[in-house]
Amino acid sequence: MAEKNVLNIMLAFVSLVQDRNIAEPIHYSDVVGQPYTAIQTNEAAIIAVQRQLADNPLAGVFLVCSEKVKTFDAPKTEEYGIVTHINFLKKRLIEADSRLSDKIIELNYYDDLDNIEESMRNVTEIAGSIMNYAQEHPNAEIRLYADMTGGFRYNSTMMLAIMQLLQFNGIKLGKVLYSDPAKKKVFDATSLLGLFNLISGADEFVRFGSVETLQDYFQDAPKTQDLDNLLQAMQRFSDAIKMCRTSIIKDELRTLHVYLQAFKENHGSTLQENLFASIIMTLKNEYGSLLEGEATEFDIIRWCERKGFLQQAMTLCTEWLPGYLVKHKIAYTDNPGIILACEQEGRKTGRNWQQYFLTVYSKTGIEVDNSSARPMSLADLLKASFLSASSGNKNFGTLKVERYPQLAAFFQELKNADYDFILLKSKKMKYQSFENQYPMLMKVFHAIYNVNCRNSNFKRSFMDYLLNTTLEKTLNSLAVLSPQVLYELFEIPASDYTEESKETESKPEIFMDIDEKWQKYMNRYHALYKNGQLKSSLRYNDMLNCLKEYFQIRVERNQINHANTEDITSVTEIREMISGTLNHWKSIVP
Repeated sequence: MAEKNVLNIMLAFVSLVQDRNIAEPIHYSDVVGQPYTAIQTNEAAIIAVQRQLADNPLAGVFLVCSEKVKTFDAPKTEEYGIVTHINFLKKRLIEADSRLSDKIIELNYYDDLDNIEESMRNVTEIAGSIMNYAQEHPNAEIRLYADMTGGFRYNSTMMLAIMQLLQFNGIKLGKVLYSDPAKKKVFDATSLLGLFNLISGADEFVRFGSVETLQDYFQDAPKTQDLDNLLQAMQRFSDAIKMCRTSIIKDELRTLHVYLQAFKENHGSTLQENLFASIIMTLKNEYGSLLEGEATEFDIIRWCERKGFLQQAMTLCTEWLPGYLVKHKIAYTDNPGIILACEQEGRKTGRNWQQYFLTVYSKTGIEVDNSSARPMSLADLLKASFLSASSGNKNFGTLKVERYPQLAAFFQELKNADYDFILLKSKKMKYQSFENQYPMLMKVFHAIYNVNCRNSNFKRSFMDYLLNTTLEKTLNSLAVLSPQVLYELFEIPASDYTEESKETESKPEIFMDIDEKWQKYMNRYHALYKNGQLKSSLRYNDMLNCLKEYFQIRVERNQINHANTEDITSVTEIREMISGTLNHWKSIVP
């Protein structure tokens, strides 16, 4: 991929021209290797950047002007006569470098900083003007240079806010300069903004486990080997968490602990490393036991839950909690044959033996679903038609939709309701109007809602459910309803399904609701426990409670990872489920 063309731009808050500087101009002996004489205080920094950029000079100079700068006259001079402060600066800049003649862009600023709200509006408007410039040049990389010299009250604070906004929106930072007329020198103050980036990067790692901002900050800075090792260890831990690489997370934490200690004891003497070392203890405090080198699996899960990495937390629970149940004899087996069988079969599907034992193993070995070998029932055909429709397929196989008027009406209404359903959810269409126009579709919504209400986790009102579902979810939800509910919903004649074999009542797990799934698992646990293959140091019901807590986390994790038909569990409930399970198990283990 070809590199983008770089467009360099500069931002400056324009100062008023002072009488004293006209009488005694400021002589800078070294502005990028050459002398320069300035009168207005912004001149030196702008010319310094222009000289430094050489063959790729400034493509735009954004001069932020107060009302005084734009409308009041600067002190009179023989050379320019009577001109405004902004025109005085423009003449000086163009005189110094004629390439700037068509590059100057004036931005208004209302210098009423007693009104904080107005000041913030100014900040966003100035940043917005530069963002508009960037959007006009979509194929270029915009690089911003900034002059922190002079300007209005609180100029530095506002300049920092603007630069942060622009960086957030993809503008690259060149340099931040400051002209000191007293010392007659132009200083590079880029490291000042870099300090904010360093703090932001450390905060980002503390809060979200992300290292990108820190890597950017140290990218061009000289680094000791200890710092480089630490940054790489932070990156590997971040990647392991993001990708849920459960097999290496604990090792990466131990490595991070080692390199953190090494950096703390032997960091370099550069400004950047000293600054990073000064905030590293906050990082250590936030990560707590995770960076002590002996983090437990519970510690890591709790950290993920606390940081909002709920999918990672549930995945870690799914893979690690069986080991805890077995290790602490909450639910375990000590039968060598079973352990070996579970290890061998678990390896085929990426499970450890404890996970395979608690989620799959049965006394008869591997359970086989033979449902695909039997003829499809009418309920199967109905469910297949709903799933086909949800993916845009109108081929319903051997199902004769027209034979069932309610079913045909449903599919027709579904086809017509797409836009009107959006209007209903946007409250641009009245509920009664929608119900009158799509009666069969509303009947389906009510049926699904009533089934969902059987789940104790489902707390929504019907209208809340309706406004948060989709037509695709509705089709997927129909595919998991029981055959009898479907037959009654679409008024299927009993004669069309009463002769079906009782075998068709057996459902694959995907079509079971949560209570049915748990009943299936509970039956298996009961059989294993009865035969002495599943053991516990707890009473049977206490063991079963722990297994159910693990089961519920697995179900939620699978619903998030796959095409869940209804979002019925909130983030708060998932967090409580995870923390409640860990707290409960901790309380029963000596």
